[in-house]
Amino acid sequence: MSEESCDYVDCRTCLRRLASNGEVEVLVTRHALERLAERRVGGSWRVRPEALADIIRNVVRDGYYKATTSRLMVWTRKYLLVCCIDRYMRLNVITVISRDTLRENLRERLRGGFRIRWRSVSLRLPRGFRAALEEPPEDFGGGEGGE
Repeated sequence: MSEESCDYVDCRTCLRRLASNGEVEVLVTRHALERLAERRVGGSWRVRPEALADIIRNVVRDGYYKATTSRLMVWTRKYLLVCCIDRYMRLNVITVISRDTLRENLRERLRGGFRIRWRSVSLRLPRGFRAALEEPPEDFGGGEGGE
């Protein structure tokens, strides 16, 4: 008798199922939001959380998809989302990478992606993400006089 892991999910087959359904639920990790806030175009540390959610929703809605057995990559001209699909058929955004900083071997992997026209994209953000984005980073040297 062979043993099977019930946690294993093949992202390629799950993506086909999600695409045929036309609806996707996206879970965004706190790490992904922090990376997006760092890599976002613009120099301000103060970022509206709704703007970050809109960026991720737009990348999922308008991006190109490429799936491997363990990961799913979704990209647009500016951002790359590295994702996986859990056993509940939800798309989990693990991290966000700026397309400007990609290494050459990853750029080559992103050729030949396909688009999916979603009817519905619902986004779930982590609890307490607003408070984490309201505080300035420690290395932000803005506006303090003195020494």
